[in-house]
Amino acid sequence: MRKEASLELWKKLYERAKEIDDLAPWHYVSASNLISIVSENRKDPVFLNITGMGTDFRSVNLYQGLEGYGDYHMAATVGQTDLTDDYVMFEQNVLTLYWNSMMDVSPEQREIIDQLDVKFHDLGSWMEFVSQKKRFWPHLPDEEEVKLLIDAYENLIMVIRAVRDKKIDLDLEQGECIYRVYDKETGKWNMFVDAQPDMEKQFPAVQLNEEDLKKQLQEKPQTDAELIMDFSYAGFPAQDEAYDQPVHPLMFIAVDSTRKEVLEAYFLSPDDGEIEAALNFFIAYVERHGRMKRIKARNPWIFGALADTCALCQVELVHDPIQEADAIEQDIKRRAQSQAAQGE
Repeated sequence: MRKEASLELWKKLYERAKEIDDLAPWHYVSASNLISIVSENRKDPVFLNITGMGTDFRSVNLYQGLEGYGDYHMAATVGQTDLTDDYVMFEQNVLTLYWNSMMDVSPEQREIIDQLDVKFHDLGSWMEFVSQKKRFWPHLPDEEEVKLLIDAYENLIMVIRAVRDKKIDLDLEQGECIYRVYDKETGKWNMFVDAQPDMEKQFPAVQLNEEDLKKQLQEKPQTDAELIMDFSYAGFPAQDEAYDQPVHPLMFIAVDSTRKEVLEAYFLSPDDGEIEAALNFFIAYVERHGRMKRIKARNPWIFGALADTCALCQVELVHDPIQEADAIEQDIKRRAQSQAAQGE
């Protein structure tokens, strides 16, 4: 159940954020650098990424734990993959502080700013906090998230001061990471520079365990069909009574590129798994039509769901940009958004 942060907590968060603003960390830290903090009060690390050096877009992005680092890595390397920018942006869990125009700040954040009477340098540098969670529309941080931000920012301020005062030598181009770690045995903080963690975002891989089902799929005749499978975020919020905040629907789509036919297209709820969606479609398709010749995909969830089963069934699963799917997906999402608007 969502619990809103008190005005006292918001006041403290804005005070820390204004300290960061005054320090102008984008003068000392580049977007390729990371700051990792293991605080006195929390077991898991947080990773902070700061943008603004060489650009007008300023932000402080916080990722939680090693899973959060995986989200950061996916976002930082999106140009090296075939995933779309929109998909990667909404697939991550991140708490972000933006410097926005007053006109772009959300009504919920504006209400808090007005109640606290927070003052900014000018109309183009208002601060807005956004919680981005996978499968949910970006929203105002809740109480626990505000507490996490306060704790992280208090330590971030110490890091920025150390870099500013040249107590830390940071390479702005090599993607180094500043580590600030609390040692519970000594009661002291350690701060040093090292390489970023050597890991990528992890996606689960599954195997079919039902021997009868495996045999049944293997025995189906193989056709010349070539399919495309993908996941794509809707790009608009949707209300669901089961959740206390707007959801961001994720669409699963399967296309027969041989026949230019959409075979499946529907939106998952936040509780629906990508693995199940892809695997269930594969099983149902093969049982009805036979084993396809090839599946093209770009999404790692598809490969996690189908790599083992495709090998079992001698179906070629290939990585492909599947650019031909983009227009189809956009058309389906436009129609879904129009229908949602008419239903309001």
